Amino acid sequence: MKTTWFSSVGDSQVEAAAASFEELPETILERYLKTITQQKVRVFSIGASRWSQDQQLLALREYFQQLRANLAVLWHTPINDFWENAFPDRLPAPAEKGAGRLKPTFFLDDQQGRQRIELFHPPLSEHVALHVTNMGRILLRLGVALGIVDIRSIQPNELALRRWLSLIPPAEGHETVSQSQCPAEVVSQWKFNAYYYEYTGRALAIATDEAIEESRSHNSAGASQHIVHPWPGLSR
Repeated sequence: MKTTWFSSVGDSQVEAAAASFEELPETILERYLKTITQQKVRVFSIGASRWSQDQQLLALREYFQQLRANLAVLWHTPINDFWENAFPDRLPAPAEKGAGRLKPTFFLDDQQGRQRIELFHPPLSEHVALHVTNMGRILLRLGVALGIVDIRSIQPNELALRRWLSLIPPAEGHETVSQSQCPAEVVSQWKFNAYYYEYTGRALAIATDEAIEESRSHNSAGASQHIVHPWPGLSR
């Protein structure tokens, strides 16, 4: 009997580190497919905690260089995937407060009428040589101590984020309003994300400290809602 091969691609929900082997998504999916098709089925996982879809794509490419699958099943996590795919760092905070850890990021390159998906290559610091030698690191520390060098400004993740922000259009569609214009019921972002079904049909103000106005937020792809920041300026 011919075997049908599946690859399950995703993030922590595919890895399911806290689950037993019998409860892993790949095990459940394989068991279910065998039952409904009455055929030989194998399912393999390609996923890890904190992966964005950029990392998933790179892993899937490597997988197909060595193995095969009749079908790749994407485990989509909207609350993470949309904003993570849009930036080269993983930190839902205002860019001016600093970049998060670097991650792979793809962009759509349109040259001579041909569109290609390309991997973003962050620029290198002019001080890169100082980072890789003992004497260089000593000079960097001395420059920072004397106030000559702003160490944050030459970090690879900071350089990558600044370059990336210069390539993409600014976030739009946000409006600053007074708190009196927002619904009276205020719910924390994480409580709403976990129990959104309990708030169906209710007008809510979602409290968050993430950078909604820059689309660096888990709610970037959410439905229209009022967002209450823990500082005086409110965004909607």
